[in-house]
Amino acid sequence: MSRAQRQTFALLLGNAILCLVVAQANHGLAGWQLHLWPGGLLVATAALQAGPGAGTTAVFVAGLALDAVAPVPFGTQAFVLLTGHTALFSLRRRLAHKATPVRVAVAGLACGVTLLAFMIAVAVAGLGRAGVGRVLADFVVSLGVTALVAPWFFALQGRLLDLAQAGLRAEEQWLD
Repeated sequence: MSRAQRQTFALLLGNAILCLVVAQANHGLAGWQLHLWPGGLLVATAALQAGPGAGTTAVFVAGLALDAVAPVPFGTQAFVLLTGHTALFSLRRRLAHKATPVRVAVAGLACGVTLLAFMIAVAVAGLGRAGVGRVLADFVVSLGVTALVAPWFFALQGRLLDLAQAGLRAEEQWLD
């Protein structure tokens, strides 16, 4: 198995764990009509901790998995996450992406941008008109949870990549 394949599988395993945790949290928050958006973490970890091919594949598959259980056209979340990943990956060289505070800030920014893009895609498709208050509440809750969970998730993904012996090579890392 090649290094890129090991990297992809390690990222997919971490993404699956995050999606399961978020699904359980969303089930608990359904009574308050709140929804957590894991997109920022999925995009940030793949863009900051993986190579271009493995990160793109992992984000796209995670988006398809999120699409499978959402009442949106299939591929909507995958397209939004893939677009966010591409934009963030192109900025990776300009960020101190090994520092945890920078990673958390990038994950929060990615959360906001991908959630906004997803809500616009849903509105354009005419699938629902969530009120501004609901979208704002989802954004605030998702941003808060992203800030709390991001260090754990980055550590989990880093450890999974280490176990798969698929961490970034020296030439792929940002030089300090």
